[in-house]
Amino acid sequence: MANPLLLDIALFIVAQGLATGDGVDIFRDFTPEEPDSLIALHEYAGDPASPYETAVHRSVQISARSTDADAARQKALSVFSAMQENRGTDCRLDLTTERFGQVYLRQPPFFYKRDENDRTYYAFNIGITTTIE
Repeated sequence: MANPLLLDIALFIVAQGLATGDGVDIFRDFTPEEPDSLIALHEYAGDPASPYETAVHRSVQISARSTDADAARQKALSVFSAMQENRGTDCRLDLTTERFGQVYLRQPPFFYKRDENDRTYYAFNIGITTTIE
């Protein structure tokens, strides 16, 4: 069975040297209180499945958090740039040796929020056409 999509995105980010590991400083579908500096991946509603293709169109928000606003922005920008630079001309991005997808970077990183602990979040959204797993 294939890895979940968010795990494959996390593994890609780790392979790029932008995070240490899943559950260490990159988290999937939740954002813990600690550590202060992290990357969070959240999947949200994508497009309806098409009856004539096996791929599905999924949506993911990638955010970076830090007590230093500039560091949060730079981390989000680094992840965005790694995805942009590793895509082919057809937008294909090989996340792992087992999963690829066509990745549409919906916008560059933007200020998302500042939380109650004065940590800043920068985020961006991607659309990815890939398998249903």
